[in-house]
Amino acid sequence: MLRRRAGEFLESATVHGHLYGTSRPDVVRLCAQGLDVLLVIDCQGAAALRQQGLDALYIFILPPSLAALEQRLRQRNSDNEAALRTRLAVAPTEIAQYQRYDYIIVNDDLESATQQLRAIIVADRCRLERLDRRYPIFSELDG
Repeated sequence: MLRRRAGEFLESATVHGHLYGTSRPDVVRLCAQGLDVLLVIDCQGAAALRQQGLDALYIFILPPSLAALEQRLRQRNSDNEAALRTRLAVAPTEIAQYQRYDYIIVNDDLESATQQLRAIIVADRCRLERLDRRYPIFSELDG
């Protein structure tokens, strides 16, 4: 709680009874190194980052169906039955937030979903405002 109050997290939330957060110093350090930072966060976390105006791509990864989601959660075997039912009960509300995101990936095939994620990241690196203008061609054109 002290770290939370001190602003050490970009976002933090209690989700399904568990406290989660994203370390601000870690993200700042990685970004300063010029690295892409992939945050695996829920809808609450994404909303908190949007409210802060964080320059980011928001990518929503959807299961192909609610039945597939239930099957995957059960196969994980990481929640008791009550926690699983809670997750499944809120899933439609969370999934309905997909419209607030920049990109949607339907994870019906892991390899395909991974390729789509990579394509989104590479395309974003090529956006004009993200280009590293250190190449000589830019100074030649601007010159």
